[in-house]
Amino acid sequence: MLLTIVSDLYVSSNCRDKGSNGSVRYRLSEQTTTRYPGVFYVDSVSGQLKVMRSLDREMESIYEVGVVAYDLGQIISLSSEVCRKISLL
Repeated sequence: MLLTIVSDLYVSSNCRDKGSNGSVRYRLSEQTTTRYPGVFYVDSVSGQLKVMRSLDREMESIYEVGVVAYDLGQIISLSSEVCRKISLL
């Protein structure tokens, strides 16, 4: 499974499996939800990444957001993670 950033607001993944094993979903990494609770959201189906509240450059100027893509495999679920740095200017 390959996970790539396709724009600043979307992630995309390709899975060659068939059936539910080929269905891909997205979630924020555990590190992201722990470090920035309630700040970021990723749509589990589309991969759209959203900022849920204002970011304050004086509090933090660089945010590292991790997104995990995983398939819906019944026995074995494959996953891949990408980290995106967001710099506030």
